[in-house]
Amino acid sequence: MVRRTFSATGLWVAVALCSALFFGHAFSAGSSASASATVNVAIIQGLYLQRSGGAYGDGALDFGIVILGTATINPRTSAGAVLFTTQGAPNASVRYDYNYVAPTNGAYSLTYSPDVVGNTLPVPGSALDLPSGSVRTLNSLGSYYVYLGGTVTVPWSAPSGMYYGSFTLTATYD
Repeated sequence: MVRRTFSATGLWVAVALCSALFFGHAFSAGSSASASATVNVAIIQGLYLQRSGGAYGDGALDFGIVILGTATINPRTSAGAVLFTTQGAPNASVRYDYNYVAPTNGAYSLTYSPDVVGNTLPVPGSALDLPSGSVRTLNSLGSYYVYLGGTVTVPWSAPSGMYYGSFTLTATYD
């Protein structure tokens, strides 16, 4: 009876030789491999939102003195409308969200309905309605113009005094 023994070292040499024949290369202690990837970064201009206009040029939506009934500031035709100018990357898509707090004197709140329109040109008369959540494209110079007006209702039961509310417009790249 012929007995054959294999050592672990002999088996490893046999596997290495078979691998070299099968894969076309031999293993060595100094071999290495590397790969590379391209890293791309797109930098987009930050968004800037500036408020201006209003009846007194202070950027406030001021309805003036209202005794009873409704007062309206039409954002397309009234000099009292507030203008928000957006500056950003040319032709970029921007989402506009807004919320508001109706005018209150601390104890009594009036009914306020905002009227918001927007345009790629600084021409309010041709501006289109801009519901909250709308996405618009900035013009080739990176501008978009948002005009704020609205209607406030003063019922007979409203006490005299000053009423203050707020309107917040947020512009975000979409």
